Amino acid sequence: MKINKINTFRLTTTAFVTLAVVVSSCGSTSNSAAEIGGAKISRDELELTITELSDVGQTPVVDGEIAGDTARSILTALVQGAAAKQLLKNYDQEITKADRDEISRIG
Repeated sequence: MKINKINTFRLTTTAFVTLAVVVSSCGSTSNSAAEIGGAKISRDELELTITELSDVGQTPVVDGEIAGDTARSILTALVQGAAAKQLLKNYDQEITKADRDEISRIG
């Protein structure tokens, strides 16, 4: 039963990510890097995340720039996080410390 919920969650998250990427690339001129379920991920948030990852050595920056696929990967991770939050909210669920501990133990 738990596996089925995880698979449903992954499928839903993938659909949200795909939709968000398509919508975000439709030529709008907003300050959003992506939008999902009404929640916006601003360009500033994306840039801050890239900077923070760079500061701890997780993202290679050469001459003040990163590779496009790296930026897309980071944006995808932010969108997945927003999608997960929205999905949990829709089902009136939350991730508990016990959930995190269980995943840490398994993984």
